Amino acid sequence: MNSDPYSFSFSLPAQSRRQPPPARYIARPFEARPVGQETLILAAGADTTVRAPLFYAQMLAHCDCFRTLDEHADSVIQSFGLPAEQRPAVRQGLAGLVERDLLRDEQAVFAGLEAHETRADTEPGPLRTLCIRTCERAGDLKRLLASLDRHLAEADLERVLILDDGRDPDQVRATTDVIATARGTLAVELIHIDRGARAELVQRMASRAGVELSRLQWLIEGGDDDPAASYGANLNLALLLTAGERFLMIDDDATLDPFVLAPPGDGLSLRVGHDFQVRFPDPARPVTEQHEALEVNPVAVHEAVLGAPVAALARKHGLQDGHLLADLSPQMIHDFSARPRVRLTTNGTLGDSGTGSMLWLYTLPPEQLAPWQESETAYRRLAFSRRVARTTLETQIASSISLMTTTLTGVDNRELLLPVPAKGRGEDLIFGIGIRFLYPGTPCCAFPWMLPHRLEQRRQWQDEDLQRRQGAGLTGFIGSAIEDLADARLPQEPFARSAVLAEWMQRLGDMSQPELVEDLRRHLLQKRADLAAQVQKTLDGLTHLQAPSWLRQDFAAIIERHCQIQPDETERLQSLAPAVQRFASSYGAALPTWLTTWRWAAGVDALQELQ
Repeated sequence: MNSDPYSFSFSLPAQSRRQPPPARYIARPFEARPVGQETLILAAGADTTVRAPLFYAQMLAHCDCFRTLDEHADSVIQSFGLPAEQRPAVRQGLAGLVERDLLRDEQAVFAGLEAHETRADTEPGPLRTLCIRTCERAGDLKRLLASLDRHLAEADLERVLILDDGRDPDQVRATTDVIATARGTLAVELIHIDRGARAELVQRMASRAGVELSRLQWLIEGGDDDPAASYGANLNLALLLTAGERFLMIDDDATLDPFVLAPPGDGLSLRVGHDFQVRFPDPARPVTEQHEALEVNPVAVHEAVLGAPVAALARKHGLQDGHLLADLSPQMIHDFSARPRVRLTTNGTLGDSGTGSMLWLYTLPPEQLAPWQESETAYRRLAFSRRVARTTLETQIASSISLMTTTLTGVDNRELLLPVPAKGRGEDLIFGIGIRFLYPGTPCCAFPWMLPHRLEQRRQWQDEDLQRRQGAGLTGFIGSAIEDLADARLPQEPFARSAVLAEWMQRLGDMSQPELVEDLRRHLLQKRADLAAQVQKTLDGLTHLQAPSWLRQDFAAIIERHCQIQPDETERLQSLAPAVQRFASSYGAALPTWLTTWRWAAGVDALQELQ
């Protein structure tokens, strides 16, 4: 008899007990080499090969998502067109792959995420710095600083670097006045760095790091003969001033007051790509009245996740009945294990999308375009308003980097990061590509809320924006070429990879112009074909949903315009080629200077050292 009168136990009948769900398995990344009718399989991270029938390797390649062995067997039978009577043999072969540790269940994958944690991952150090990029928008800056004041109490920020790219002296004075007023209310150090101060910092940095000043100046300021706006200059400066630590970045036309599409749950999913949802606010009403505010401190949440190991975040949430790992691929599981640190944190956007083209809207899933189908008037009012609400519905960690540093972005700068083009648009694109180049498969976390962007500005898309074809540009071509280079076998160490990139850039700069024009034409072809294919996929979905013809006509017109390259576009490519050559040669020659300067800055408090 139990001595505790308030406890008892009993056994349920066997048929009443809840049976655990069957285990689900996914393949490990592997290489296979055929030997006659057999194959030698080497799984990623394994010490020994596995010798197995050739068909086992074919089955293993097919097991690219989590399924039960029975589900894998059914899928193999269907995909390979095998007769049903071979299912038991297939099922037995899959069980053999489990025994050989080539298929792993969710618990094993979950445990494997912890294999490569380091002290630097689990103890990332304080997040001290917020960088604000501003340019002649004193009113916007005032609004942003006011929103920051509401979130400082729960954050560990010590300083805010206001990186001012303004050229108009009156506008710079207006910015200075806003900062002076904010110093009286904000419990954080505000440091104003205008273009003059930036130039002085670069000179001192070159002297302290022992590098050639002209190279560092080109990386930060761009070429004197380039009239393009210097969008990337202050991002590059921020990377050097915060080298060796984590930091946050935001543009002056955003604020820190979060909104949501729906109240987010506490779940977490690890994914191949982020699943962003897009809604179209009524342009006749303030967007903040159409979405629920979220009581969360975005600065504090970014700080809690940025630089953290994926395993620690996964442990906190658990497998969630399979939801945690459901959308991962074998390669991403390997990457998340080998590079466990979250290097970027982002959130959604409410308001102006901040993109230079509207064509991305026509690649959205058809169900997200339901409001467009109500009437032609509603379609044009929503599609051309430039107003969107875009976010995930849960916290998601993925290897894809859909980056826009306009709204709050967290950057783990404790290991080397590469500079972006100082001038022209597309610096966000190159920044994300550069991170993936140095750290393939690096985890990026998207939070399920939106931060307002350009709520006071009422820009509209025009008909010519819809009719414009995608063209080839310097940053797009360079970014695509770097992605291609990343597919080659390169050293793992980031400084060594950067040295390869520097040499490759200089070779690109030395390429003959006719050869480069052909590469630019191929790049343009690929870019347009990719867009046409994405728009076609959406159009197919709209056709299935019986969308109105006036809507489908615009999709068809976009596809038609992007399924061709006209002879008159050669002149544009010929004029672009010298610009690519100049940039590639200069970047390749200056990149060693960046490596030396970043390494120096990471060993000191660069801003304190330079003041």
